[in-house]
Amino acid sequence: MYKTLSLSVVFLIIILIIATIIINFNQSGTDTGFPYAQRCNAEVFEQDSDTYTLNALNRNMPEIQIFKATPLILDTPTTNAVYKFKVKNANSVQINEAGSNIKNVNNPSLATLEGTATGLPASAITVDSSGNFVTTITASNDVESVHSELTLSFSDKLLASRMPSDETGPSDNGTEPRSPKWLDQYFSPFTSPSNSPRSGEEPVFFECPGNCDNCLEEADAQKQGFAEKCSKERCYYSPDGQRSWYCYKPVPGWCCINGNVIQNTKDECNKLGGFWYLSQADALERCQPRGYCCKDGQIYVGTETQCIQIGGTFYLNQEEAMLYCQQTCWCCANNKVFQATKSQCTQLGGRCYSSQSQAMQYCQQEELCWCCSYGKVFQTTQAQCIKSGGNCFSSYDLAMQYCRKITTK
Repeated sequence: MYKTLSLSVVFLIIILIIATIIINFNQSGTDTGFPYAQRCNAEVFEQDSDTYTLNALNRNMPEIQIFKATPLILDTPTTNAVYKFKVKNANSVQINEAGSNIKNVNNPSLATLEGTATGLPASAITVDSSGNFVTTITASNDVESVHSELTLSFSDKLLASRMPSDETGPSDNGTEPRSPKWLDQYFSPFTSPSNSPRSGEEPVFFECPGNCDNCLEEADAQKQGFAEKCSKERCYYSPDGQRSWYCYKPVPGWCCINGNVIQNTKDECNKLGGFWYLSQADALERCQPRGYCCKDGQIYVGTETQCIQIGGTFYLNQEEAMLYCQQTCWCCANNKVFQATKSQCTQLGGRCYSSQSQAMQYCQQEELCWCCSYGKVFQTTQAQCIKSGGNCFSSYDLAMQYCRKITTK
């Protein structure tokens, strides 16, 4: 009895020791009492919905990957920059050099655009007081428009020899004067000094009338939309007599603004924020509203003219284009073959095929007949009848007649 009691006491003591160890171990998990045990709190990651949405949109936004110019410094009047560009996810790309549009690309398929654009010669570019000018590229789609710009400049030599168009005497209409400045005399190897005024002596030039006050060289006039020369008299010529400027009046062209085409000069069109074209046909084509073109089951963004050129169907409304632009197939339904969309064919209980011949072949196989198989007559398809070891007939009577012959043998 005493032996049994002693064993019970020892067993109780062991249980108390184990319980004490477990309690201390649990406490060490909640405080720093146990130096080798640390709680590991896993922080729940929550997706930032705004950032996620922005990233999703960014994948569809236009992206200007490359935009650079060679050279960046123009050193002669005939030097021009060549711009290289690469753009993704854009249906429209426009490059504007010193206020002049030198590249305009429509890209309904949103394919990656990569190419070059040749800038104007330095003689046709207006620079700021520091000799710089800015060229911008704008890439647009239905989601957003993005821009990038480059700053180019004239060399010191070109600035010194260039005859700017904003440094003459005062003008009575309050606008900036348009005649170049007479520079110090210099001579060409092909001219005689006796034919030109003395060095630094400014001759008397023809004064442009108020309605024709653009004093320009012929090449510059054509580029800027001035085609009507007011007089054969020169409003300016270079000191060596090799270059001539004349008075021009702006030719009324066609301005595309807010989807409308109006007749206007280039300067007025630019002030209104529109796009100017010398030809009315060009303005009407470029000014068409952009819509959605359905071609071979695919939808592209573009004008109606562009859509017709690729043989597509034009829709102004995106939902309408998506509704009717499902890819068509050759449908076999009710033993008839016709063209329909996949959803229309399915609704009629038919099957779609990529070619008319495939659909015709299937429809012939699916044509119902009266089948005689092992003495029984029933209606099924020709394929199923043959598979069951029977023969097909066009009428019930013929099938029954055949079956009786088989069974009587």
